[in-house]
Amino acid sequence: MRALRALLASSALFAPTLLTAGAFLVGNASGSAASNVTIPVSFAGDGVTITSQVTVTVLAPLTVVSATPLLGQGACSVDGNSVTLLLFSFSPLPTNQTTYCDIVFTVAPTAPPCPPALPVTASGQLCSTAGGTAPSCTATSGAVTVAGATAAPVIAYEPTAASTVFYSGVGAANAIWAMPSSGAGTGAAATTTVGTCAISGAGAAFPVTTIGQLVFVGASPVAQNLVLPNCVPAGQIVTDATLTCPESRAGVVANRSWILRCPAGDNVFANGFE
Repeated sequence: MRALRALLASSALFAPTLLTAGAFLVGNASGSAASNVTIPVSFAGDGVTITSQVTVTVLAPLTVVSATPLLGQGACSVDGNSVTLLLFSFSPLPTNQTTYCDIVFTVAPTAPPCPPALPVTASGQLCSTAGGTAPSCTATSGAVTVAGATAAPVIAYEPTAASTVFYSGVGAANAIWAMPSSGAGTGAAATTTVGTCAISGAGAAFPVTTIGQLVFVGASPVAQNLVLPNCVPAGQIVTDATLTCPESRAGVVANRSWILRCPAGDNVFANGFE
């Protein structure tokens, strides 16, 4: 701090007029618990400011990981959970909002989802013009929004996958029940799909060979059904088909399958005349 004040005082060797001070801006970011987020720190000059400083501070559950200076006009120094950005130039700093430091924070694994957002506080701002005056700068703080947990639902089936579904004598069967659990959040990472399903290996016994897709998102507890198409019992032979349903959980695909057993048709010799 003494070195900075000496630097600010030495700027009196330069001499134009004082204008309104510049403005620091701390950015915003979002991330989940146990992740890293990056916050930019920028400054917009006033056309005469050549030296400026701001300190950015966070509290738990945020922790400073690193601070990287940009453009070669600033220094970012880390002190615990604070980062100080110091800018100096022999000519006025740019008047457009320019990023001079990227700060990386870790969000603690125990951080609860927002709201409220976690403050990234800007303070202690100092500015100096070439004329040696030190007007008050402005500094706008930022924030980190902690996203809620995201998990694609786990699907339980009844009857369970790899089992056999028995059709009735009229070629009908109960639907396969699909019950979601353990889901949270929204978006692709919180989505499980089942299907489109395909029926194979039974020929004419199953005229309809596809079943539409089911979609489960987040924490919804609503069960859905894979409605099985009718089969056509024929002849004296039981026909087995394979139902295959690709289950995609947050983009990871695994096939779930069942045996569909269609019974034999009417026995033309059942009356005893052979």
